[in-house]
Amino acid sequence: MILGFLNDSPVSKYISSFQKKLHKLEIQAKNGLDEIAGSDKKGSSGTLFREKEKEFENLYSTTGIVYLVYENDSLIFWSDHSPAVENYRKEICLDNSLAKLRNGWYEVIKHPSNLTSTRNYIALILLKNEYQYQNKYLNNFFPDWFAMPKTAALEEFSGKNDPDSYREAVKTVEGQNLFELKIDAHDIPFTGIDYGIACCWLLFFILLINFLKKECFRFEETFSANTLFFVFAGSVLALRFLMILDHFPEVFYRTPLYDASVFGNADSFWFGYLGDILINASLTFYLALVFQKRVELRKTTFKNFMTSAGAGFAFLILFSHVINSLIASMVQNSHISFRISDLFSLSVYSYTGFVGVGILFFSYYIFANKIIAELIRFKKHLRYFLVCIPLIFGLSLLYSFFAGGVDWIKICWPFAIFFCAYILNIRKRSYSFSYGLAFIICFSIVSTHLFLREEEQKEIGLRKVYAERLSNQQDDVAENLFVDITKKIALDNKLKTMVFSPPVSSLDLEQRIRQVYLSGYWERFDILISVVDSACIPLIKMVDPVHGNNSYFDQQIENKGVATICKDLFFIENLKDRTRYIAKIKIEAPAGINRKPALLYIEMEPKLIPDIIGYPELLLDKSVKTNNQLSDYSYAVYKNGKLITRSGKYAYEKTYSWPLGRDSYFLELAENNFHHLIYSVDYTRVVLSMQQNTVRGAFTTNSYFFAFFSLMLLIFLFIRETVARRRLMNTSLNARIQLLLVMVVLISLLAFGIGTFVFVKNQFEAQNIETLNQRTKSVLVELNGKFGELDGFSENYKDWSSHMLKKLSNVFLTDITLYDLKGNLYASSQPRMFEEGIVSKKMNPRAFRSVVSTEISDLVLKENVGNLQYYSSYQPFYNKQGILMAYLNLPYFAKQSEQEKEISLYITALINVYVILFAFSTIAALFISNLVTKPLRIIQQRFSKIKFGKANEPIEWKEKDEIGSLVNEYNKMIAELEESAEKLAKSERESAWREMAKQVAHEIKNPLTPMKLSIQHLQRTIADSDPEELKEKVRKLSAMLIEQIETLSNIASEFSAFAKMPKAVMEEIKISELVEAAVQLFKETENAEIIFKDKTDGKILVKADKDQCNRVFTNLIKNGIQAI
Repeated sequence: MILGFLNDSPVSKYISSFQKKLHKLEIQAKNGLDEIAGSDKKGSSGTLFREKEKEFENLYSTTGIVYLVYENDSLIFWSDHSPAVENYRKEICLDNSLAKLRNGWYEVIKHPSNLTSTRNYIALILLKNEYQYQNKYLNNFFPDWFAMPKTAALEEFSGKNDPDSYREAVKTVEGQNLFELKIDAHDIPFTGIDYGIACCWLLFFILLINFLKKECFRFEETFSANTLFFVFAGSVLALRFLMILDHFPEVFYRTPLYDASVFGNADSFWFGYLGDILINASLTFYLALVFQKRVELRKTTFKNFMTSAGAGFAFLILFSHVINSLIASMVQNSHISFRISDLFSLSVYSYTGFVGVGILFFSYYIFANKIIAELIRFKKHLRYFLVCIPLIFGLSLLYSFFAGGVDWIKICWPFAIFFCAYILNIRKRSYSFSYGLAFIICFSIVSTHLFLREEEQKEIGLRKVYAERLSNQQDDVAENLFVDITKKIALDNKLKTMVFSPPVSSLDLEQRIRQVYLSGYWERFDILISVVDSACIPLIKMVDPVHGNNSYFDQQIENKGVATICKDLFFIENLKDRTRYIAKIKIEAPAGINRKPALLYIEMEPKLIPDIIGYPELLLDKSVKTNNQLSDYSYAVYKNGKLITRSGKYAYEKTYSWPLGRDSYFLELAENNFHHLIYSVDYTRVVLSMQQNTVRGAFTTNSYFFAFFSLMLLIFLFIRETVARRRLMNTSLNARIQLLLVMVVLISLLAFGIGTFVFVKNQFEAQNIETLNQRTKSVLVELNGKFGELDGFSENYKDWSSHMLKKLSNVFLTDITLYDLKGNLYASSQPRMFEEGIVSKKMNPRAFRSVVSTEISDLVLKENVGNLQYYSSYQPFYNKQGILMAYLNLPYFAKQSEQEKEISLYITALINVYVILFAFSTIAALFISNLVTKPLRIIQQRFSKIKFGKANEPIEWKEKDEIGSLVNEYNKMIAELEESAEKLAKSERESAWREMAKQVAHEIKNPLTPMKLSIQHLQRTIADSDPEELKEKVRKLSAMLIEQIETLSNIASEFSAFAKMPKAVMEEIKISELVEAAVQLFKETENAEIIFKDKTDGKILVKADKDQCNRVFTNLIKNGIQAI
């Protein structure tokens, strides 16, 4: 909240920041002008090029500052060739502080010496790029160093107020109003503070969910853990429901992850945006962890078991359907590339989607494993439920059939996970990285199938759009280009003079039209030119007289012509034959000639196989539909069964031979490893073909997913171990070997891959530079043949030179430019690049300095236009007499995208190999670790079975290695253990005899002591008692003594039979009598009084050994007396 308050600032902060940065650039520019003016006084402009080269090399790309020096009206020095300046100052307006050039807005700073000197020193500061076209290379944005919103607008100062947006004047460092900045508050980009606020909200929700969990499970003593889990899960779902419903917090929905242009699914409430996918997947994973830890299926009835099992499996089947649908939605409802095997096509959004899907897969495994583990605990009921699984599979199959088709992998993969989890739990194995890889293999196979299938469906949908576009046969690029051609023809005075000044040279007239206006891109057409005057008399000789009649063209325009964006160009819609364009342009008479306009007719039919260089994407606005997207396809268009145009690798037949199909109907065929999409409309058949996905491609994609999910698993395990504060040394040796092998392989492949990538990229660039140099030399040879006899290039040769350069451009498949000896543009195969201000008409100053000052024969530089980087070759051109004529430049505009694609394909193939190696190495690491630790596991198992005193089995190991030494030590140990066991047994027997002797002595001593006391008591009685009483006492004493003597006799007998345990003599005895006899035996003991109370009335009989019971009671009473 505090961050949100601080961030709630007006848009003026952007303007204030812009102004401060601009003031710094102004000061830097003025200082630079002072240095240039001072250096210029010491030498010529060539001195400036030499001395300031290093200083100015990256100045424009980092600050937007460029320095210009004019001598009188001519430009003699330029620090950079990016601004669209002209050779003569009068051709552009640099008088005001704000200048609008053809490629952007600039601030103009002049040196004070300009007022008194013939040399004018000017600095330009780039304020905003503004091109006539916008595409992926050219954008009308402010430079990066100003950090302005992309929709911010620069307008000349007016002082007006706009209630719908915020505008404010930007002043120079002197306080002069320069221009106005207009910013819409809704277009403010997501800033660092916004990211901070989003992170704070995210942390808040994490703490809130953790708090909810603690509060729910605080009542675990009152409610079951299962009930509390579902309460907690319901609370989390309710919270998430309210967040999505109210778009709360609002800062989340301003992040790029909630940009509908990236991914948006209006049909899904829970997964409407990419951010929702990531958040919901993370919450699902957290709930899965809580479910795994807290939920437990306790003792239950058969009915409750079946209900729980059915609910669990229904949830898992529904969850798998959600994952399947989500992957389909991500591919179909976004512009994100999910071709994981094409790394260069992936973006941060692609990886975000993969992470979301990976988290959901791991969540699915946790849920499935826990549910299976709980069900297995009830084996008695489980077998009944297992019978129902085929029924569940059948229902899934039925649902898929009615939902749009049976996809076996979609149906089967949940059951494969069930099976793996079942095996894991049956074997009672703990989770490990090696076991996790089994699930990762399943998930990678499923991901490969689902993503490839959805990408294939999406691609077929796009191919249908392309097929419909091809069936139209209109060329949007040609129509856009022809708008400029009609304007230029209307202003071409030389052409007007040729038409209206007899005698008319038909050859010269046609040559001018073709050379000046219909070369380059127009080489892809078969062109027919006809010019008729106001009296319908042809001015150009035609092979077929019909073409010299204006009615031939007018009738086609009236009957079949379709208007285009160019009012003078018509598309002739011919259903049964080749389509064509016809242009009808009026040529007005020049001033001073009073004649009616002449008519120029241009008929253009596309060639069967256009083999010329493609038109540069730099010159095409993003609104223009081109066929550049078809570069990965082969296609053919048939009219009335005849091939009228084709492109690509596939060899199409000249006559249509596939099934016809119905109108507006798409037909799909597979043939010759190509997948063909055939679109039929009227008499037109469009065949759009693409090479089919191979098993190798699917395997490569699967390897990528395997590697990606393995890294996710490693990261999760690392976090888990870190949170649990475990150390690597506490894990098993097998796990450590696996982890170390995988890490070594990963690091090695990563290092080797980076090194290979750098090496290949450098080699590829070096090869391209060498190829470009060779091509430049070949062009020089051709130029020498065409222009070698000339003494110099004059204005009269400009049109012809441009025409020849366009011809050579089509031969060498590259653009060609000639600069004069002063570094000014002379001729180009792509003049429109310079006319539109996309490229400056001045030569690169670094190249100009190198070829002029140091006379370098060849030079290749890396240049850029907008976001396009390309190589540009410069070489001097000499005529046959060795006279320097011009400077040749080969800018690789048109081929740059192809080069990038070629590099991308090569490096992608290289990465594919490394990913496959990583996948194989990871699996191999598991086998190697198991192989290495197998003998250790055997030893561990044998150690666990070792029992002292019993025979232990030795291990047989033939190899004489470290494991063999360990096995030998183990075998030696168990042999020594058996010997020790024998010695211990012997010692224990001796000890047993000694212990037995002590026990026998104790048993004998116990009855002797009371016997002695009884006899002593008898002696006193004899002295004091009468005879009758003495007689009774003697009788009792005798009986007691006889009984004790028998006990001693039995002890002696048992001692003699020590080798075998005495058998108990079971008989019915009265316990009370035995206890009373024992009490009488100790009755005369000094300092002890023994009281006997019999509450059994002597009726209780027990079956026991009388002697053993007698010894027990005697010992008990004696021990009790001794304890007092």
